[in-house]
Amino acid sequence: MVLRDKRLWWGVIAAVILAFVSYAIVSDLNRSKPGQPVSDSSTSPPTGDATPTSPPLLPGEAVVPSVVGERLNQAKARLSAAGLTNIKAVDATPQNRIILDDNNWIVEVQSPSADATVDTHAEIILKARKPTDEHSPQATPFGTVPDVVCANLQDAQDALRLSGFLILTTSDGTGQGRIAVFDRNWVVTQQSVAGGSRPGLLTHIVLTAVKYGEPTGNPNCES
Repeated sequence: MVLRDKRLWWGVIAAVILAFVSYAIVSDLNRSKPGQPVSDSSTSPPTGDATPTSPPLLPGEAVVPSVVGERLNQAKARLSAAGLTNIKAVDATPQNRIILDDNNWIVEVQSPSADATVDTHAEIILKARKPTDEHSPQATPFGTVPDVVCANLQDAQDALRLSGFLILTTSDGTGQGRIAVFDRNWVVTQQSVAGGSRPGLLTHIVLTAVKYGEPTGNPNCES
């Protein structure tokens, strides 16, 4: 009876060992099946907000800076500093005006666009306007004073003369007493006779003006 019990116990132990060995073999086979993903920390993708870097510039290349909204002279200086010197500035309006003084113009459109990578010899086109373009004087009936505030001084004088007012003088809005030699370089900030009035053709009208780029003292006037 004792012998029989010993044999029984040895059989149970052998069965347990065999089951354990079988389980280990099956597990190893499952882990080594082809096509199963293998975790490898050395090839895991980076986590976090990785910022992509721009490819390095090749010799003869430059990145176009953003110059929209800048004075034309400042825009040209920034482009030149970036290595771009083939710059063409044109009138952004259909008037096709000749740009004589870059300080009087503001860049409205640039091509190529900002951040573009181009050859340093590529042509950069800047379409510009004058700050006074949105305030061009409207024609009025003869004898009626036009509203010329915020307009270019030359355009303001032309509009007043067309309406019959010839006695015109200009006052320096900065108080320095400067004389406006080139009227197209100045912006009207005030007029002594209100637009829309009919004071008589012999009325003396004084136009207060400042140069482009100077403070106007008038929130409605851009210079």
